[in-house]
Formats: sequence, C-alpha cells, structure tokens
Amino acid sequence: MKYFGLLFISMLWLIHPLKSGTMKIVNTTPKKGKDTVTLYYTASKTSLAKAKKLYVIVHNYTAREQKPYALQYVLESYPTAKSKDSLTFIARFVPKQDIALLLLKVTDAHRYNDNNDGLFWEILPKEEDGSIPIGQSLRLIASYSESLPEQCKRTTDINKALHILQHNTDSSLSAFQRAFFANMLPFMNKQFDRDSLRKKMMQFLDTFKPDTEYEPEIRILTQAMRIVGRADLADSIEKEYEYLHPLDEFSEDAASARVFSSKNKEEFLQQAERFLQLYPNSYAVMGISESYVRVMLKEGKLAQLTERFLRDPTLPTNPSLDLANTFLEKDSLKEALRWAERAVFYARDESSVLQPKYLAPCEFAEERKKVIAEGLLAPAFVHKKMNNYDLSLKLYKEIITDFPDKLGIMQMTSVYQSIIELLDALSNQQEAYAFATKAISSGYISDKIISDYEKLHDYLKKEDIVKSDYASDLQELLNLGKTAKQMLVLEDQLSIPPVITSLKRADGSTISPADWKGKVVFLDFWATWCGPCIRSFPGVQKLYDKYKNNPNVVFAIINVWERVEDRFASVRAFLDKNTYTFPIYYDLKDELVKGYGVTGIPSKFILDKQGIGRFMEVGLEEEQTFIDETSMKIDALLVQ
Repeated sequence: MKYFGLLFISMLWLIHPLKSGTMKIVNTTPKKGKDTVTLYYTASKTSLAKAKKLYVIVHNYTAREQKPYALQYVLESYPTAKSKDSLTFIARFVPKQDIALLLLKVTDAHRYNDNNDGLFWEILPKEEDGSIPIGQSLRLIASYSESLPEQCKRTTDINKALHILQHNTDSSLSAFQRAFFANMLPFMNKQFDRDSLRKKMMQFLDTFKPDTEYEPEIRILTQAMRIVGRADLADSIEKEYEYLHPLDEFSEDAASARVFSSKNKEEFLQQAERFLQLYPNSYAVMGISESYVRVMLKEGKLAQLTERFLRDPTLPTNPSLDLANTFLEKDSLKEALRWAERAVFYARDESSVLQPKYLAPCEFAEERKKVIAEGLLAPAFVHKKMNNYDLSLKLYKEIITDFPDKLGIMQMTSVYQSIIELLDALSNQQEAYAFATKAISSGYISDKIISDYEKLHDYLKKEDIVKSDYASDLQELLNLGKTAKQMLVLEDQLSIPPVITSLKRADGSTISPADWKGKVVFLDFWATWCGPCIRSFPGVQKLYDKYKNNPNVVFAIINVWERVEDRFASVRAFLDKNTYTFPIYYDLKDELVKGYGVTGIPSKFILDKQGIGRFMEVGLEEEQTFIDETSMKIDALLVQ
C-alpha cells in the first residue's frame, strides 16, 4: 500500500523484560484479606537512571479465570537503606479475598521493567484457617505451561510444572485436572509424540468426567476434545457454555478462538461479525475488527465496510486507519480524513478504549499514549496533502511536544521532516531551521532533512540571521546526532541471556551460537510452511548483502518447527526454487527457538558481542522499514 508506512500502527506495545533488581518479600504466605505483605525492592542506580515513577504490579490469579487481573502499588523511596550504588523502595498491600496466586513485577510502565528474569516474584496466599486456596496449584501449573498474555507470562518451564503437579497437596486440584496435566505436560516436555498424546487423551476422556459448571474444567475438556479430533463437539460444548454463561472469560475466549480458527473467509467474516455484536467491550475487538476490515477490503467491500461502521462508533484505531489508508490510495482525501480523525478520537476517548484486566493502569496509560501518537500521524498526513498546512503542523507539533518518546526513530524522523517542510511552506524559515537543527542533533537524520537544512542555512545567511559556516555547523550537528541516534537505538535493548545448544548445517556439521562470541549476530527463526517468514526473506537477503563482507556480523537463518520428517529435504526443495544466499541452519530439536521463548514465527533476534539478546522482532514488517531499523540496531551494537 502506498501510504502504509505512514499510517501503520501497532496496538500492542510491550515493555521488554530487563533483569535489574532484587526483591525481599516479608510474608510470602499471607492470609487473604487480612495480612499485610511488605516488599523491599533494590536496584542499581545505573539501571534506574532513566526510570520514572516505579510501581510493583501484582497479577492476581483467581480459581475460575485463566488470565489475572492487575493491581499496581507505588514503590516509595526507602531512605534508611544506605548504599552508594543502589536504591531501595518499599510497598505494602493486603491480598484480595478472591485470589489463589500472586505474581509480581516492577515497572515504570515506560522503559524500566523487571520481572525477575521471566520468573516474576511469587506469593502463595492462604485461607484464614491456613489452608491452600482453591485453584492455587492449578494456577501455578498453568503459569509455567500455558499461553498467557506477554505482560503476565512466565518463562515456560514444563519441568517446574511437572514438579508442582507431582508434589502438591492441594485438594482442590481435581482428579480431572490432575489426569489432564499428567498427560499434557510430558507431551509438552517431548516425552512422547502427538499420536501417543491423542491415544492418552482418548482414554482420559473415557475415564474422567469434568465439572461442567467450572470454567477451568470446561477449558480442559474442549482442549482435550480438539486433541483427539472432536473439534465439532468441542465447539458445541463451548457454545452451550457461552449461552449459559455469556459473561465468563472462557465464553469470550472461545468465541474469539472460533474467529481465528475459521476454515474459510466466509466463515471468518460470519464468526467475526458475531463476536463484534456479542462482545463489543472485549479487548479482542481490536484484533478481530482489524482482521475483519482487512479481509473485507481485500474482497473489495469498502462500501459495505463504511456503511457498517458508520453505524458503529466503536471501530478501534487500527481498522479506522486501514480505512483511511484505503481512501488515501483512492485519492479520496475527505473520506480519508474522516476515518483518520475517528481513529484519533477513539485513541483519545478513555470511555471507548478497552483496558484488558491483565494490564495495570500505569501500563495501559503508556500504551494509550503510543496509540494516540501513532494515530495522530494519519490526520496530520492527510491535512498536509489537502494543503491544510496549519492544521497539519499543529498535529505534528503535538506529537513532538506531548509524545516525543512514543514513536520509533523512523517515524520521528518523518515527523521532523514534515514539520520542517510545513514551516518552510508557511514562510517561517527561521523556525524550520530550528527544527532541522534539533532533528539532526537529536539523531533524527535523513538525506531530505540535511538537504532542507542546507537550503534554510543558505537562505538565513543571506538574510543575515545566521552568521556561521554551513559545513562546520553541519558536521557538529552530525557528530551530536550520531551519538544521540546510538542512544535512541540502545534505549530499547533487551537482556535475553544466551541459550546453550547447537545447530546443524546442511552438510551435517555442528555449530554452537557460543562460537559467534565477539560478533553481532542476526537470528531469524522460520519454517517452510510459514508464509510471513517467506515474505520477509527478500528483505533479509538485502540486509545480508549489506553486511556479508563484515567479519564482525553473523547471519543465522534458522529452520524450526518443520512438519515433515526430513527437514533437510524440505528446506533444500525450498531453496532450489529460490536464490537466497544467506546462511541456513537447522534447530533440529527446536531447542534454541524454545530457549528464546518464541511463540510465533517469523521471530528475529539481534545478539550483542557477548551473545546477549538485545533486540527482538516478531511478525512481518514493511521491507524498507525492516532493513533501515535493523541496520541501525546492528550498527549500534557494532560500536559498543
């Protein structure tokens, strides 16, 4: 799409986990609703240098619902803990009456996030009589083995889940639940194959009966039925439960899952329409409506879409921007502006923005700021095309003023470039020059900005407003900008520890990622059946060509999750039809991809010279954006 790069918005903003501090918990087994828990959190002054107000986020897991609800507590300074190198903070709270398990992390909801190296800190509450709350063991096992939202997801540890299952004394863990996990966890630990799992699950279903009024057991029942190939019966049970319990979390989750497991476009549209009508206040509406709009647009049903959503004022930001983008391509600027402004209205309107329960208010507030910032790009761009320069300038300046750290480097560079062009068009060359100076010195550099800076410098020098030499001024700004750009890139670093394993080459030889120590490493996990992986390869090839002669950069395109017996033959057949020259490796036991916690491909990582994962990207990006942003990250790590 012609304007895709300018109107693209990512609704999910995830703060990446960085292991930074330690937490002392006074009373790790409090009585619910009665005992006070006291937390002391200590971290180095260096790691906290850019942190804003710190919160401890408490994920409250209940017996009935799979996903937790999040509460936040301010971490106050604890000055009696004296240290020249670290700071200590304190927080207190009383656990709620309905909880079974508490998992904690620390964040400023911006760039600082410590989830205890993916483990979170754990509190096991008790009932008033000292007994284990209903659902505690179930939630512990699930926390290590099930798919949960990234913000509250522990690092998967099937051995830990098995240990909990085998050694717990929780009487609320029913025979039905125990039997299910006794089969499922060993399979997840690769102790037997899927055919064996299917047979075990058939025996399980014949032997054990669930409590059909208890949401966790309905989840288990329908999952087991799908494993043995009884998807239709699972759907029937889910729909019946949904009819009887329409407000339960499982009803909403099952309806959402049916949308994305649709067998064809017609079924998808039908299921999506049903979901949008039944669950208009669900957080899943954002993803489902976005997919719904894109499928309809691909089918050429723009008129039906606009008619449908003009009657529905709750269309979220992303699909509104897709409609604006479509009208832009048709050069229908008034309609493009209508949908672009609706996108911003939705992003700003607190009453219409849906907050998932597993996000704390501070996290969600930061996410909304990013959504607003990216949404503002659309009407600003349309106003610029309509020659509404003042209105466009006002929106771009709002981004610079109110959301300076909520957009990526490429987006902010585009914002500065647009402001410079608009000010020049409005005959305000002096302010345009000031913004060009700020852009270059702040690391937001492009050939167009440099060209505009030169023209503005020459003009203002003729007007006797600027006295200095252009070349020396520009070089000084570029020096400042180079340092600033490096800092901007490195601010988003992760801290993913090295995964110790080995990879195979096509010739059968073995290599370990540890062998690449001292080099910057680009990893790309892919499979021959993965369409987005394949579509990303032309960009990966261009990136590889850019660095292939640099001895300090390693590319490893790693084949994983293949659904065939002979991975080598499958990949060879794929390469025979394509001309890619980047190095291919094989993670034959899927150990590396598992070690990095990958749940979807394509997933790309960039490792620093010590083997620490510093950047991660999941999914498919626009090609030039991918090349530009990945190059910035590689270059920043090369000079460290």
